[in-house]
Amino acid sequence: RAYQVTVRVTHMSASPTGKTRSPTRSPLHTHSCVEVFISAHQAGLRADATSSVRLGHSLLRLPALVSESECTKLLKEAAAAAEVRRRLRASMRGPNRGRVRMPVGNFLGPDELALCDEILRRALAHVSEVTPGLIPQQLGAATESARAAIIDNPALQWSPGEPAINSYRTGGEFLPHEDKQRLTVLVALSDAESGAFSGGGTAFWSAEDRGSPGPPPQAPTAAATADAVARTAFPRAQAVPPTLTVHAPAGTAVVFTGTVTHGAMPVLSGERTVFVASFGPKGLAFDEGTGHPLFGRTRPACAWSLGLVLSLAGIVFINAGWI
Repeated sequence: RAYQVTVRVTHMSASPTGKTRSPTRSPLHTHSCVEVFISAHQAGLRADATSSVRLGHSLLRLPALVSESECTKLLKEAAAAAEVRRRLRASMRGPNRGRVRMPVGNFLGPDELALCDEILRRALAHVSEVTPGLIPQQLGAATESARAAIIDNPALQWSPGEPAINSYRTGGEFLPHEDKQRLTVLVALSDAESGAFSGGGTAFWSAEDRGSPGPPPQAPTAAATADAVARTAFPRAQAVPPTLTVHAPAGTAVVFTGTVTHGAMPVLSGERTVFVASFGPKGLAFDEGTGHPLFGRTRPACAWSLGLVLSLAGIVFINAGWI
């Protein structure tokens, strides 16, 4: 199946001497992993794919990571759960009415949860084959335990409500945001080429196109949904087209880090379904000014407690249908 990437104009950078610096490498490309430049110039200046992905200048595409039968198995469960959720929210009106976000632990059985964990471990194994240093850099001490288990791994923390399966129908989208974890694995379970939907796709903004972040998001409230936070976090990204938009065939995974600005483009018809997991080592710290992870450092105990409270609050809002 075809894999489509729509890319718009990229930016050039200057060296300290004022002369334009020329990229020195091409994207990594193997049978199991393909690097895609988000910021073509910045990615081309990095020494290798590992450093480029870690800095958020590239993402990794893993073709055919998940088989057709595995996609079908998860799609069947997700479609039924999404329909129940939509009926419960039929009276609600808002910008997220076309999107249903379902934490996998809330509706999948043991076999399907085991499959989700296998998919994530499979993705990390593929990434490790071609970028050996990336996973240890991102997961630190949790690297070894992640080889055996990810979803129920006590050494890992997650974005609120994840891992999850997102279902998008007409108008369903996810505004530009950053996951603020060390790794995100996003797997397409349906695709446009098969006729499942039209529109959609995962959009990415380079740091140059994204612009400076807005004010830090406040603690979750009924009024401060994920969309509301996104509207204030990256106002420029909402005003300009994405740097690139990825339309992945079913079974393809996309892997990137938590500092990459991305979103889901609106679905025009049909139903688009994706499995998403954003995670990192427990106690991950962030720079309060930029919101970027502080590599090699952990949060103080009090900060981690606050983060846990906010994460639990986020899950409540997701389950209530606000997110």
